[in-house]
Amino acid sequence: MHTSYLPGEDTGPGHPFEKVPELSRRARGVPVAAALRQLGRDGVAARVDGLVRQARAIADGVREIPGTEVLNDVVYTQVVLAVGDDERTQHVAASITGSGEAWI
Repeated sequence: MHTSYLPGEDTGPGHPFEKVPELSRRARGVPVAAALRQLGRDGVAARVDGLVRQARAIADGVREIPGTEVLNDVVYTQVVLAVGDDERTQHVAASITGSGEAWI
């Protein structure tokens, strides 16, 4: 699945098809089953809760970038941003992903 609005491997920090559950394939259930077997329900829930905390921390940090707006109420792991034009979007994406700790 390739579209003009999703960054490609060569123009962004990785193809979203490989990164998010909304674009998953059937075989993606195998790692989920393995995680449930290894961590159990409570362990997986704790990991998800940690990811939600991280998303909220990212949203708080992004709000500190002048001219950047968080558009959603962060209740899961997604943070939706408005940063302006394509050039500014590339700059903000580089700022967020520069340390290798976050993906946008």
